[in-house]
Amino acid sequence: MGIADEKWGEIVAALIRPSDPASPPTPDELHAWCHERIAAHKTPAAWYFVPNYPTTASGKIQKFVLKQWIEEGRIQPELRKETIKVARFA
Repeated sequence: MGIADEKWGEIVAALIRPSDPASPPTPDELHAWCHERIAAHKTPAAWYFVPNYPTTASGKIQKFVLKQWIEEGRIQPELRKETIKVARFA
């Protein structure tokens, strides 16, 4: 989902509900998995882990509630430990 970002206006974020909350994947593992399968600009820049998704009575995920949780600071992003090297061109 897109979330607000001061520098870019909006960035890609992933909200993950791990199947095993006791041993969730790391942001580095998730980034590597996505990087192998999708374009770099589509790979999430922020990773949020949630215990459950807020849903409607019919079972649809309420994305607006997830955005609200992020804006209110109820959930914080997990950061990657790897640093990304960016090539600079003059």
